[in-house]
Amino acid sequence: MTKHINLIFIMIIFVGCVSYHSISKDSLVYQAKSNGQKFYVITDSIEGYEFSKIEQIECINKDDELVIISVDHNTNLEVYPKSGNVVKMYFGTVKLYSDTLYGLRSRILGIPRKIALKDIDRIEIYSEFKSEKKKSK
Repeated sequence: MTKHINLIFIMIIFVGCVSYHSISKDSLVYQAKSNGQKFYVITDSIEGYEFSKIEQIECINKDDELVIISVDHNTNLEVYPKSGNVVKMYFGTVKLYSDTLYGLRSRILGIPRKIALKDIDRIEIYSEFKSEKKKSK
């Protein structure tokens, strides 16, 4: 019986530590270009932006308030395409290159994901430990 109570208690703690925030693709692209680390692909002469150096990002919380959240190694992007399955990737592995988002679903297995910006319907940022502060207008 004690094991069941402990399991329920742990599940409640983890559920309370999860937060989802939404962000428009235009805002994501703007923040990547403003705060991301620029890189160049020499063969194509096209610039791209890495998200790995972004420590904070502006987004919208569940109460439709503009907030700033801290990004850590467990932060995920959940990209909902106009058709098809959700594309999930770790935020720190994402690169914006030639109007396409590239990222990894798993750091260990290296499962690559990509989606063109024109195919994106909406984007949610998933973080395990809520660390947001309201942005003053």
